[in-house]
This record gives sequence, structure tokens and C-alpha cells, in this order.
Amino acid sequence: MRALLLNLSLNYQKGIDELNKILERSQENADMYILRADCLMNMNELNLAKHDYLRALKLKNPVTLAGMVESYIITETIRGDEEIQEMTQVILYEKNDIILRLLPGLMED
Repeated sequence: MRALLLNLSLNYQKGIDELNKILERSQENADMYILRADCLMNMNELNLAKHDYLRALKLKNPVTLAGMVESYIITETIRGDEEIQEMTQVILYEKNDIILRLLPGLMED
């Protein structure tokens, strides 16, 4: 997957551009929101990263987070360094999980 390779090569803006194209076609793909959140975090776009992080959480936990509406997601902001650290850890964990799931396919390309 091109978007993941761009992310891993630290080419974050091109990764975001690629992920935007994917998300236009598939808005229910939590993995792509996680990867875009990671790119945004690395570009210091913390509030935008949080929006994608929340979208991914909602997609992965639809019953638990059913009440989380888009208007809430897009108005959420980072509340401090502790939240940044927690979000960074979760995004890194999720990104590594995505890599492990996609690695066999990447090795074949």
C-alpha cells in the first residue's frame, strides 16, 4: 500500500494526499484514519490528528461510541501534553498493528 510506504518513509504530506484519496472512496476505513492521524501528528497538526484518531476509534467501537457525532469530532482539541502522549502511544500501537497485517502484501510487491 502506497500510503503506508509514504508514511514509513517520512513523506507525510504525500502520505496524507494518498490517504485523502483513499478516504474519499472508503470513509469507513479506520486503518486509513489511523495512518493519516500519524502523518498529521508528525507534521504537528495535533488537532487534525485527534479528529482522525476519534473517527478511527468510533469506527472500531461503533456500539460503545455510537453517540459520538461528527460535529463533536471536528470541534475537539488537544487538551495538553498528557493527551498528546496518550494519543501518540495509541496511534503508534495501531500503526504497528496495521504494518503487521499488511506486511505480507508489502513483501510481495
